[in-house]
Amino acid sequence: MNTERLLPHLFRTEYSRITAVLSKHFGIENIEMVEDVTSDTFLAALETWPHRGITENPKAWLFAVARNKVKNVFEKKNLVLFTYLTYLLSSKICSATLSIESV
Repeated sequence: MNTERLLPHLFRTEYSRITAVLSKHFGIENIEMVEDVTSDTFLAALETWPHRGITENPKAWLFAVARNKVKNVFEKKNLVLFTYLTYLLSSKICSATLSIESV
């Protein structure tokens, strides 16, 4: 089956399944992000498969790519949070040091 026929079929049958499984795994409060990532995954398939060929198991490919994309989003969020907390902590330490030195 060619990409033009397979992807719409997979989108109809697998989009909701991938979204449901990832939402259950990563939390229902993240459903909007999971939906966005799942859509991006189908876009990646549309861009990749015509050039590299359709994988042997396209459903597994879609699920693995979507799962990895969600993990990447969480890693970026954690990095941003860590950076922000480090900034807050360093600014609190600096202001505490300044107030001690001024005494």
